[in-house]
Order: sequence, then structure tokens, then C-alpha cells
Amino acid sequence: VECTPSAVALNGTTTCEVTVTDASPEPIVDPAPSITPTGTVALASTKAGTFGACVLTGSGAVATCSSTFTVNEVGSHSVTATYDGDPTHSREMDTTSVNVAYVFTGFFAPVNNGVLNNANANQAIPLKWRITDANGVGISDPASFVSVTTVNGACTSGVADNVETHAGN
Repeated sequence: VECTPSAVALNGTTTCEVTVTDASPEPIVDPAPSITPTGTVALASTKAGTFGACVLTGSGAVATCSSTFTVNEVGSHSVTATYDGDPTHSREMDTTSVNVAYVFTGFFAPVNNGVLNNANANQAIPLKWRITDANGVGISDPASFVSVTTVNGACTSGVADNVETHAGN
């Protein structure tokens, strides 16, 4: 199973494609006839999300199906495809990963995006930012915030801008 893209935004979609191959032992007949795998493949994730149906189609020794996976939880999803087999093929399983994150749209004033923001030591700077899901819907869950990091020292290259508004001292 392979899901493309393997990194998506919350409430976004990825397409998972499954390939099942006839691995029957070599018969005495030459050339060996292949038996196309038939049936459906069940897809499941370790986190919240929904899959569309995955019905195998193909010819010869190979059959494929694809399913749209709508992801409903942030984090690393372990996606498992399970083929229960048919009268001539045995059960098979395969696993892949899909990483799901919020969409960070940037900081709001007084912080400027894409440049070094200069400020004096010990001054508080109000931080406002926006994160959304794949549909542009804002995320208000406090658990979505992980950390903000500051760096002390001078930057020797790049564009710099002074932070216009300071709270506190």
C-alpha cells in the first residue's frame, strides 16, 4: 500500500493505492498462466479517518485498487491494507504511514513573516498566529500549541525588521 501524498493537512485527503500480485507456485505448463486476484481490500488507520471502497481490478498476475483517505486526526497514521484473499489467493497485509499536521498560515502583527524580527532583551512581544485544517477552518484547541522558540544573538545576513509594538518595558 502506498498513500500519496504521505503528508497532508488535517481534514485533507490522500489517495491510497494497493497492489495485489498472484504469487502462485510455478506450474509445469509453459508459459505459466496467471490468475488475477479478485475481491476487495480493507483499509484501516491507527487514528481517526475514513476510507472509500477499494475493489480490485486488473489482469494477469496483478490487480490494484485505490481509496481516498480523509484524515481527521493530527499525528502519524499507520495505514494497513488487508486483502482477505479469494479462492486461489491467500490473505495479505501491508502497512504505510501518513503524517497529518495543521496548516500554519503565519504570525500576525507585530511579528513580520519571512524576516528576522529584532527586539530588545526582556521585552514582551504579543504573539498571534493562525493554524487551520485543509479547508481553512481555524483550529482553537489549546493542545494544538506546542512551543515558540527565540534565538539570542545577531544575525549576519538576511532581511531584518524591528518589532513595532512591545508590551511591557
